[in-house]
Amino acid sequence: MLRSAVATVVLAALFLPLAHKLPYYPRPLEWLIASAYDKYDLAPSVHWPRLLTSAGGHFDALLALASKYPFFLDDVFETPPGKKYTVENSDWMKRQFFEGWYFKVVRRLVVPTHADRLRDGGTSTLVVIPGVLFDGGAGDPHAFIMVAGVGEATYHKFPLADVHLTTLPDDGFELRIGQNNFSATAIELAIPGVAKGWLELVDSTPYPVTPLSPTVMGWFAYLDALVPMQCSHGVVQLTAAARGELRLGGDAPVHIDGARAYVEKDWGWSFPQRWVWLQTNEFAGSPRSSFMLSVASIPWPNAETTLFSFTGFLGFLYDGPNEKLHRFGTYLGATVEFLCDDGAVGCGFGSPALAGGERVRLRLRDAQYILDVTARGDRKRAAQLWGPKPVATGLRMEKFVDEMLGAVEIDVALTRRSDGKAVFRSTGRDGGLEIQVE
Repeated sequence: MLRSAVATVVLAALFLPLAHKLPYYPRPLEWLIASAYDKYDLAPSVHWPRLLTSAGGHFDALLALASKYPFFLDDVFETPPGKKYTVENSDWMKRQFFEGWYFKVVRRLVVPTHADRLRDGGTSTLVVIPGVLFDGGAGDPHAFIMVAGVGEATYHKFPLADVHLTTLPDDGFELRIGQNNFSATAIELAIPGVAKGWLELVDSTPYPVTPLSPTVMGWFAYLDALVPMQCSHGVVQLTAAARGELRLGGDAPVHIDGARAYVEKDWGWSFPQRWVWLQTNEFAGSPRSSFMLSVASIPWPNAETTLFSFTGFLGFLYDGPNEKLHRFGTYLGATVEFLCDDGAVGCGFGSPALAGGERVRLRLRDAQYILDVTARGDRKRAAQLWGPKPVATGLRMEKFVDEMLGAVEIDVALTRRSDGKAVFRSTGRDGGLEIQVE
């Protein structure tokens, strides 16, 4: 029985990417996969528990792949709450691996004009990315914290001896890098001259965990546990409110209340060669709604022994007022198309129109919905972030990822295929946009 189940998953995983290359994608298969998730409520509800726990051990670790847990200390799953671990004691020191969390906070600025009047000062975006790099022998394993805003970013290295993880009784975690602390619901920064203060994430909507979708990668997450992919993706918080107090640079401390936050993570041994990523959870007239989409060129099973490559994608649209989560991804049998400005197909990876651009149009289809997305940014205001790149001696962090922040608008329109009814239509603002195709 177990062998049959594993064989079925492997064959399905191999077939789905190849099926997208067919002139006619088998509609019955598409309908079966997508409607099973939706009709039988296997994945769309945000009321599923954050984590499935039973007897403990590595099976639970597999079910918890999304989110809250760091992967570089996998022995944490079999240990009592409250115990501390250090990275230098783990087997990961010998491997080529990276892992990072992405915290994005958008707050509205209020500028005083005189004693009794305030004016709208626009918005301010802060991105904080803590993580670790195991370089496989390149000579520079370290932890890091990136701090970024519109048009600027800084990178701060820490020795691995300064990295500690504490398991918590509620199955959460606290990652400590130097004097900085991170969890799924809080940030505490203490980087001299750069950032000092704290943020608490409240009224949050965590990404739901189910047996068939332990991460935003769906059941592909189980394959990743067997054959590690080049880069894997997880979502921690669909949306949350943020409050606290921060001092950035030499500025005076700023009290923050009512800001919006989003949290995700990446891990693996390299970023993809080409990708598009877009995210926003600032929809006017649709509070608590959130959207994320990542499209990438994926080598299978990996870049060293590539049998074939395909354009894979994953993402979600969370309709906040209705508490409805719509998932889209290769693992659901859905398809994605890059559209040109005139609506024609063909402006995707390899197209001069996309390279170095500030705008992208995509159309996603599954058995039930069509999702049209148009994102616009300003590359002149992009923050250049660091990312992992393989080198001859191992893995190295290099500054090459242009992330457009602030003036990013994302039009999202979800249409039901059966009757053409618009299920969701809005423009998200203050988003993030990456177009890396060179």
